[in-house]
Amino acid sequence: MKNEAIMTIDVQEYVPINGINQFLYHLGTNSENPVLLYLHGGPGSAESLFTHIYQDKWTKVFTVVHWDQRGAGKTLTKNPDQYPTIELMLQDLYEVVQYLKKKYHKQKIVLLGHSWGSVLGSDFIQKHPEDIAYYIGTGQVINMLENEQVGYNRVKELINQYGDKKSLKRLESIGAYPGSKISFDKVFLKKCGQVRKI
Repeated sequence: MKNEAIMTIDVQEYVPINGINQFLYHLGTNSENPVLLYLHGGPGSAESLFTHIYQDKWTKVFTVVHWDQRGAGKTLTKNPDQYPTIELMLQDLYEVVQYLKKKYHKQKIVLLGHSWGSVLGSDFIQKHPEDIAYYIGTGQVINMLENEQVGYNRVKELINQYGDKKSLKRLESIGAYPGSKISFDKVFLKKCGQVRKI
């Protein structure tokens, strides 16, 4: 029989953050444990639905909080017309961190940023080191624009290698991608989703 941790903390809630209600999911075995805020990838790839797949051992050490960021998951469902920008998301993150520090009576919390979440996490710890005990980056993004260009070029190369004219036509219909600058607006997010689908 699997030795599972007994969850004493299992809370799903919407919290007013930066003018909109945003979704947080808290899981843990002891409220005295350090708080770990998981910053999901994407943007738009909320992982709050998949917490039990990979984090059971984490909850023995941390109170793990998943935040469905602006434009993702249950936060998007509640606020379908609220599009993210990096500036807005950093403000959101600041408010989430302050909320968690107060809720759990902590002076600092831990940030774990995955992929896109590593962009937010890296920027945040430079601006607010006083709020963070330590930062963990996984799938750490170093240069988002270059990352998107490399990914796009690799997809195009594979399409050409396999002679998939239908996919090539779909890829070319997207237009210039990612462009000379990444702006997390509706147009970019749509193109980003299309490239990943192809």
